[in-house]
Amino acid sequence: MITNGLVDRYLKCGSPKDAQKLFMFANNRYDVVLLSSYGKEALDLFNGMKTLGVRPNHVTFVGVLSACSHVNLVDEGQ
Repeated sequence: MITNGLVDRYLKCGSPKDAQKLFMFANNRYDVVLLSSYGKEALDLFNGMKTLGVRPNHVTFVGVLSACSHVNLVDEGQ
């Protein structure tokens, strides 16, 4: 639970690199809660880009679709 909370905090504070580092070293990387927060954050970042008028490229789409795929967010990915 602590790891999940820290990853969520890093993501919400705008530190995705720190969140990813913690995620990669977590003992429970395949925890559903941890993966879900990671996938939802990828969608939030993507939507934030669109709101700011930043045009996503093919790498952005692959990253978002990959995150959705890993946490079974099929509808959101579509």
